[in-house]
Amino acid sequence: MSGYRKANLFLVNKLFDTDSHIMFEKVNYSLIDELTLYLKNLKVYVDSYYATDELLQAETRQFLSICRRCFGTIRKYNIFFQANDPEIRNFINFTRRKVYNELFRDVVEPIINVIRKLRTIEENAYLIHIESLIESQKIDPQSSIILIKNKILDSELQFDTTSIRVMSDKEFIDDGRYVDTLIFIGTPSYFDKKFSEVFYSNKILFLAYGNFENKLLPMTSFKNIVPKEQLINTIYRKVKIDPGIQGISLKEVSNESSLKEHEEIILTQYESKGNEKGDLVEVKLADISNNNYIFLPMRQKVNVIDRDTLKIAQAYVKEIEKGDLLLFRTQNATTFIRDIADEILGDEAPIHRKHVEIWKRKLRKIVEVNGIDKVSRVYRKKYNLEVARVHNVKYWISSFAIKPSCLSELLDILRIEEDTKNAILQSTKLINSAHISAGRKISNSLMNELDQNLENIIEEKGYYTFESKEFKGTSFNIEEIQKLSEKTYFIPERDTLKIINS
Repeated sequence: MSGYRKANLFLVNKLFDTDSHIMFEKVNYSLIDELTLYLKNLKVYVDSYYATDELLQAETRQFLSICRRCFGTIRKYNIFFQANDPEIRNFINFTRRKVYNELFRDVVEPIINVIRKLRTIEENAYLIHIESLIESQKIDPQSSIILIKNKILDSELQFDTTSIRVMSDKEFIDDGRYVDTLIFIGTPSYFDKKFSEVFYSNKILFLAYGNFENKLLPMTSFKNIVPKEQLINTIYRKVKIDPGIQGISLKEVSNESSLKEHEEIILTQYESKGNEKGDLVEVKLADISNNNYIFLPMRQKVNVIDRDTLKIAQAYVKEIEKGDLLLFRTQNATTFIRDIADEILGDEAPIHRKHVEIWKRKLRKIVEVNGIDKVSRVYRKKYNLEVARVHNVKYWISSFAIKPSCLSELLDILRIEEDTKNAILQSTKLINSAHISAGRKISNSLMNELDQNLENIIEEKGYYTFESKEFKGTSFNIEEIQKLSEKTYFIPERDTLKIINS
């Protein structure tokens, strides 16, 4: 991960030699406590009485997702709810339908009443609580950082005559920092697991609203096979952990279980097409903004936007992580770079593409007749082409592959004539170069078209859509990675890089 690349000797020494004290702070705010209970009630009610109503389930998931962000925001309540007003009104209007009379009256109306009050309040309980902590905990603002899940435009928060730096959790790790005090806006379970195992400051405070469970349970490795009294846990060496606070789990006001079930449905649906011949590619499933999904091909680079500089760079899926912003062409993300590359190649593009198809068509036919497992086995054993593993052969026959590193040997195995072989090698070299130039051209052009207020838009809406002036008639989506599957899957190539609505 990028944070570990930036780690230095100072940081390593601090992590292993410095005592850490972990504390849990209850932030009391009656309206937020009410909202928490009402949202929990909404989830239970919809799951109990409308389990088969997929449309209501989807609308509820979206609404809960928006409201959950309130529990981790340090923006004033009036600004937060006004910014999310369209999505909130959409859910309210949806549940006003006659078929949902009881749901609206008994469950939704109490939520509306609380949100109406919060929309008028020009304060945030987290900010009030942090200000009191500065004095009671003797916090030095200059050597402290406030960590949040999503970055905001203001890099500092002002408290009377002093200010404290604000960073996203990902930004903090990337910087390789160690500070005196870290203030987390949220519970340990709300943040990445690494923050419950490695402690980047002398003093750690987890702030959460009063109704939420806020605690850290030390991991007891091998607890099922080694008696507790014999365990030696080096993770929590020199770490003091205060008693936590009991309460509601964040999952009780979220859609996590429903999302997991929905994710399994999506995978079943697309993997079931695996019987179709020849066009399967290895992917990871990404949970993106607004409870949507997208399959990201492992062998193809995707466009990643740096949140601070708005610079667009290309990266393989194995290099991206939760919180990254990805840029996709709305119409057809898989062909855009190819289209621009063909413009660079000019009139010769069809000829070069035809040369590539000569060997791919022949390899596809061989796979179709003999099966991919047999082809892989024969190429490795008989022809000593060790890289001809099943996943590589699948990639070679996909449209993503242009110039495999073993192409020359592969053409010999396919018994391609020498003149044709030379033409293919030359064409693949030119196409590969054109694709690199196309990616650079797209990145440089679109970077100048991005809204400078992008970070704020993403925080409010979860996504951003714009139409390019440079590439006329082409629109783009910017989506935030919420979750990336650990496993990889094989699905038809045509289903990659398309947003799947939940």
